[in-house]
This record gives sequence, C-alpha cells and structure tokens, in this order.
Amino acid sequence: MKRVHFMSIGDPHLCELAIAMKDKGFEVSCSGVDIMEPVRGKLIEHSLLPEKEGWFPEKLDGDYDFVIPANDVSVDNPEFIRSKELNLLILSYPEYIFSRIKNKSRILVFGNNNKNEVIKMILYSMHKHNYLLDYIVSPTLGIEPSLLWNYDSRMAVLEDDKTFSPFIKKQINEYYRPHILVLTDFTFQKENSLLSEEQYIESLKRLISSIERDGKLIYNEKDSTLSYLASLVRDDITAMPYSLHAYKEENQEMFITSRFGDFKVNKVDSSFLENLNAARNVCKQMGLKDKDFYEAVSEYSFL
Repeated sequence: MKRVHFMSIGDPHLCELAIAMKDKGFEVSCSGVDIMEPVRGKLIEHSLLPEKEGWFPEKLDGDYDFVIPANDVSVDNPEFIRSKELNLLILSYPEYIFSRIKNKSRILVFGNNNKNEVIKMILYSMHKHNYLLDYIVSPTLGIEPSLLWNYDSRMAVLEDDKTFSPFIKKQINEYYRPHILVLTDFTFQKENSLLSEEQYIESLKRLISSIERDGKLIYNEKDSTLSYLASLVRDDITAMPYSLHAYKEENQEMFITSRFGDFKVNKVDSSFLENLNAARNVCKQMGLKDKDFYEAVSEYSFL
C-alpha cells in the first residue's frame, strides 16, 4: 500500500484529493492549521481530520512514497524541511495533477467573471452525449469532483488557478501545459493582486506560451487585451476568437439560432451568449458536433 502525506489539508483542493486517494487504497495522513468548514466536516466524514492542528515533522519517516504540500506551503515549513532531509519525493498539487493527465488532452479555462459558466456548459454538454472526461474544478461550482481517476478518459478540463507556488516558483496555471486554453475575460483588480498590471499581463503571456505545440487559443475577441495577446501567439498555435452567439426572441421565449435550426434556451444575456460560444468552440475541438451541443444546452438551465 502506498503512503502519502498531505501538508496544509485545509486547502479545499487538497482535501478532495486526499479523500479520493484514500478511497483508492492509499494510506493517507494529513496535517495543517486553520482547518475551516466545509473542509473540516469532509475530513471528519472520511476519518482524515488530524488529531490536532499544527506541524509534526517528527511523525514523518522514510517509508512515505511521496508528500503533497498545498500551494501556499512555504519552503521553511518544518514538515517540508523534514521531507527534504528524508529525501522524500515532494510533489506540488499541480505536479501531481499533471502526472495524472500528461497523456490526456488538457483544456484550461481562464477568467475572472465567466469561466464558471463556460466550464459548466462544457461538462454538461459532453456528459450529456456520453463523452468520458476528467476535470478539476473548484468545489464552489457545485460539481462533484472527478479527481482524474478515470483511466479510460482521454480528456481533462481544468479550472484556472493563479496561485503562485513558492517551491515550484511559478503560478499553478503554468504547470498544466494545455492543448486548449480558453481566455474568457481580462479583469485586473489591483487591490486583490500581488502583481502590477504589467506583471499580470506578463504572466498571461507565459501561460499562453505554455500551450502545447499545435494547440488552440480560444479567446473573447471583445476584450482588447485578450485580442492583443492572441496576436502574439506562436505560429503553431491557432487563435480562435469568439463573440456573442446569434439568437432571437419569439413569443417571449429565447432561441439560439444556427444552421441546424433554433434551440430554445432558459437564459439569454450578453455574458451567456459569449460563454455559450466559448463552450461550443471547446466542445467542437473535443469532438462534439455543434448540433449535439445545442441540443444539450437547450435542456439545461444555467440560472
């Protein structure tokens, strides 16, 4: 039985991963501070909550197969230091996730205001037509986590994570090397960022440069910053702009219009029409026909 230790288990993503690995037969131990709800309740439910909060390097030994620190764990953390002394394999969260998806087509959805709706449309439409795919998304989306345990899946959908990891010295996003990168919007909020606007744009350039060879960049052409960044892509990357999808109103009902006919939808506003077009472009690249996509979104309420 493989043994794994999680540092800073209060991180929601790490919590979900620990639960999944325990369910798959790993021997799992955890540590951390400031473990809050709902994470605390989930850890209790799965008998993973540490007896007490804190760091306990003395409990680590050389029999662990690897340790996974949360993205905010610093290099001077006593358990991190002890792990290095024991020559344990230290895998950051994105490193471990990438190890699970390196042989799959990776789709990363980046944005501040619209990414959640785009991800929900992608997952719903693909699942509706029985496409097998894995995904890693925030628990706040209200979607049961996939955690990449499906060996038959050839695709993985990832939600952007702009966190800077101190021990891999780059943003989490830059580790995923997507085949398809979706940029829904550029919203720089100085008061909520450790970076200047110029640094933030540079980080986006690095993310775009991490797209795999012959990859796709799907971006909102209404956003001038995203259009500028799309103009700088490598020659092997296809930049695919999207905008509002065509629609019509009839008898106080809303319909998406297409060459396949009209499809009634439960919600229409400018953001929805843009997000729908972004999701449609992604699903098409993943093998789902436009007609099947329209049929799926017409059956689902995104209210």
